[in-house]
Amino acid sequence: MMEVRMDIHALTNFTPEQLQGFRSSYNYPKAYIRIAKEGETGDVQLFERGPMAVFCRPADGEVTDLWLDQYHQHLLRSEQPEQVVLGLASAIYWGFYTFSHNYAVNRVNWFLHGRLPHGDSVCPTGAVLCLTTAYGYANNGHLGQAISGLSGQNQLSRTPFGSKIIAFLAPDKAGVYDNRIRNGLNQNPYPLAIRNGVGSVHSPTVQKRYQSWCEYLQQVAGLLNQQDWRWSCGADKEQLWRPLDVERSLFAAFQNA
Repeated sequence: MMEVRMDIHALTNFTPEQLQGFRSSYNYPKAYIRIAKEGETGDVQLFERGPMAVFCRPADGEVTDLWLDQYHQHLLRSEQPEQVVLGLASAIYWGFYTFSHNYAVNRVNWFLHGRLPHGDSVCPTGAVLCLTTAYGYANNGHLGQAISGLSGQNQLSRTPFGSKIIAFLAPDKAGVYDNRIRNGLNQNPYPLAIRNGVGSVHSPTVQKRYQSWCEYLQQVAGLLNQQDWRWSCGADKEQLWRPLDVERSLFAAFQNA
C-alpha cells in the first residue's frame, strides 16, 4: 500500500486520501438544458423548426453528479441531431453557469443562433458528424485528434470548452483542461508535457498537451483503482475512478491557483 501511495504522490503531489477529499469537495453546479415537455413553455429553440428547450438551474448546493455526466454522454453520442445539439448547448450552459445564469444563456444563444452582427447558427447535421468523428477518435485513445475536430464549432474552438465536450463523450479516457487546471499545473512541479495546454484546439501543440493530459489522468485513475481507492461525492458513493474524476479532484485542489 505504501508503495502505491508514493507512486500516486509522485504523479500528483497528493496522497490518495487527499485526492479522495478533493473529489468529495467538487462542487460545480448541476446546470443543464432539457427538452420542454408537452404544453410547457420553452426558453430557447434549438434550431429552425427544432424543439424548444428549458434551462434547468441547480438548487442551492446541487452539484454535478454521475447522472448529469451520463445525461450529457447519452446526448453527445446520439445520432439524432436534436439530441446532439441539445447536448452541446447543455454542456455550454453547464460550463458557463459559474459566471452567471444570464451569461450562460447568452453563450448558449451565440452557439445556437450565431453572435450578431456576424456568426452562423449551429448546423444540426454538421454537429452530428463532428461529434461522431470526435467520439471515434476518443474511443480509440486519440484525444488530441478528438479535440481538434471541434475547431469548427462555435464556442468550442479552445480547450476550456472543447475539452468539456470530449470529457463528457469519453469520461473513461479524458478530462477537462481549463484555465484553473493550467494554472495549477504551472504553479506546481508537474511534467512539462501536460502544462500550458490552454489554447486553440487547432494547434498541434495544444493537441499534444491535451493527449498527454488525458494519458496522465488515465495513469492516475488506474493506480487508484488498482488498490481499490474509491471516491464519494453527494449521492454518488464508493465509485471507481475515471480520468474525469481525477481531473475533478485536481480541479478542486487547484481552487486557489
